[in-house]
Amino acid sequence: MEDAIAALGLVIDLTCPQGVDCSVVGKYNYITVIDPIFPPKADALAYLECTVNCVPPPRQLLVTVNMGMDVSDTNGPEIRDYTISGFPGNRALANRGLTVDTVNVKKYPFTTRARDGKIINSVKAVVGPILSGTLDTLIRESFDGLFWGANGGLNLHATAPAGYLAADRIERCFLVVDVPDTSRVKDLIPLPLTWRVDTSCDTCDPSDISTWQVKDFYYARQGPFTADELAAAYASGLIDAVAVPPVALQKVTYPAGYRAAALEYVIPVRPVSTERGPFVFQPGPQWFYPGGKRYSISNRVVEWMGWKFHVTSLQKRGPVLHDITFMGERIAYEIQVQDVSLGYSANDPVQGNVFYFDGSFAIGETSDYIPHIDCPDYSDFMSNNWFTGTPTEVQTASCVYEKYTGDALWRRKEGVKSGAPETQLVVKFSLPVGNYDYIATFTFTLDGAIHVHYKASGNIQTYPYLPASAFVNIPVGSTSTLTPDQPRDAFGVRFYERSMGALHDHTFSIKVDLDVLGTANNFYTNEFPISPIENIPGWDSTRPPFIEPVYPGASYRWVRRTHQQTEVGFEADLANPMEYEFVGSQAQTSANGVGLNKWGIQRAYRITHHKTAINPFRGTGHPLQTGGKWRDYQIAVTERKETEPVSGSGYALWAPLDPDVQFENLLNQENIVDKDLVAWVSFGFLHLPRAEDSPVQPNAGSGFVIEPVNYFDENPAFNLPHLVENMSSGQMLESLPVQTQECVPRNVPLKDQ
Repeated sequence: MEDAIAALGLVIDLTCPQGVDCSVVGKYNYITVIDPIFPPKADALAYLECTVNCVPPPRQLLVTVNMGMDVSDTNGPEIRDYTISGFPGNRALANRGLTVDTVNVKKYPFTTRARDGKIINSVKAVVGPILSGTLDTLIRESFDGLFWGANGGLNLHATAPAGYLAADRIERCFLVVDVPDTSRVKDLIPLPLTWRVDTSCDTCDPSDISTWQVKDFYYARQGPFTADELAAAYASGLIDAVAVPPVALQKVTYPAGYRAAALEYVIPVRPVSTERGPFVFQPGPQWFYPGGKRYSISNRVVEWMGWKFHVTSLQKRGPVLHDITFMGERIAYEIQVQDVSLGYSANDPVQGNVFYFDGSFAIGETSDYIPHIDCPDYSDFMSNNWFTGTPTEVQTASCVYEKYTGDALWRRKEGVKSGAPETQLVVKFSLPVGNYDYIATFTFTLDGAIHVHYKASGNIQTYPYLPASAFVNIPVGSTSTLTPDQPRDAFGVRFYERSMGALHDHTFSIKVDLDVLGTANNFYTNEFPISPIENIPGWDSTRPPFIEPVYPGASYRWVRRTHQQTEVGFEADLANPMEYEFVGSQAQTSANGVGLNKWGIQRAYRITHHKTAINPFRGTGHPLQTGGKWRDYQIAVTERKETEPVSGSGYALWAPLDPDVQFENLLNQENIVDKDLVAWVSFGFLHLPRAEDSPVQPNAGSGFVIEPVNYFDENPAFNLPHLVENMSSGQMLESLPVQTQECVPRNVPLKDQ
């Protein structure tokens, strides 16, 4: 990264100008993201399959720069993506021997830049004087003496999006109780004072915070006001003194000691209860390797029990697996996380209709692991690198381990006793994004399947709960349009003393580039209709004589298998389930071809969802759907193209009605017969918060599995050691590996109670 920064610094000015405060948005340039650019697939495969005189494809980096100032460009501030080539380069040269492409630079409106600490600092700089000046009395009297300023106990949070078109950038903000030493625990303690900061008005310069405008204050959902109007209404107690009867500003008050009690609530320190029994202080079970580890890791390539794959992560989009092979055959070229979207509902001026595309915040800035929590103690770890003002490396960004599930991979006990224990290889990432930690898990099984699963844990986003006890009595003879909140409303449930947990969803997008027996693939769907006999192929013209006595009734379930000819997307329908299969080329699946198994059936891999929520926004015209059209489909299959690398834009959150990547353009009915195919898989879950989600939500998630379907002639795990015993004779026909006794934990018998 340092070499790329040095080379780019010779092309554009990356220094902080003298006299400029570079902690806020301003007239200067700075790097926000540095990510590797993966080589074209054809070049990568040529290198992977090369055996003699192999030359790796050129290495490139993509560097994103927020350009607040560039004297060579009259277009004003903008975002630029630069491509840097020539690695590993030559550090003896000023440009490190690298080439910065200054011709093919992708440019984006400055108003679509990702929200970072500089923007939050800027919002605080603009609104701070108002909160500590014009509205100081209102804030102190309403919120238990808290005030804006050093040690005042307050902070702010900005929601999203900050507008719907690229020309708009209006930060929507609300006041929160500050939680020291944390970033987003404050989401649990919102206060009912909101406002907007317009950075894109007619007289605004988005790179000059002195031109930004603060407007649309709401106090306890009453507004909009200017700051002066709100202060005057609060001082007089009236919004409209001319009306008959006059309309009062309904004031609120928070109980004495609210912040102190709230801080005790949000930090998950609780006394241990012995109600769970005498073993509560005894450590839980641990795993161990009786004969040593059965996997290896070299240059980020993991090998285990016939599996082999490469692991990395992108700062912008998150974990990526490449060149995934099983038993010597490539199953997938790439499994890459694309984005995570969330849609929120709330009874609040700025938190209502909030939504996020987390890819806009850089999903791949992984967390180091928490010992004894994230991964078994015997795990191995891989590092991850990204750029956050300076190059950052986390040594324990992802863990790799084999686990025994405690289940049988298969079992049967009837005359012959047989079975095998189920073990799996796990690759896991912890990805903190905003108020959530996402846990991305890739699990490999002995029978040739890959499970892709995402979980979410963290602090729920909440909005203010204003019961009758929160309101100050209105003056006699005046009216108020406000009614007290109930513990459950149309958008959530009461979550804490003055907080409501907001209804929302988490929806994930994953790119799956399967290569079943090569890159030329075909896509089949299986449906399972129930139809009258005359509608079932094979029985529609000739009615077998055994039908009536063997199949009494009018309708029967059967398999409708369809070879999909053009790019297509499907939404899950629980009443009409489907299977999605990928097979080799038509030549391979012809008679006696390598695309058929021993029994003459097409060798395939299929994608099957775990539980997933149906997209509740489909067909509503919601901006979330325009920026994330991929949410419409649980699976969509398109021809793979280098010009269509992603399902959505990294800037969609800041211009959701005009994203630079529109997923529907990928689904343009092109032919997909014998083509290199990509499956765009989405899944997720709805979340209506509950009390049990406080103060930190337990893991909740979903995912899918990529599994063989007739790819083998039998269960591929049968060539591993397993148990087979003749029960009548006691003859052991197959046996499991012998445990190494010195590694077996001592057996402590339980006492009789």
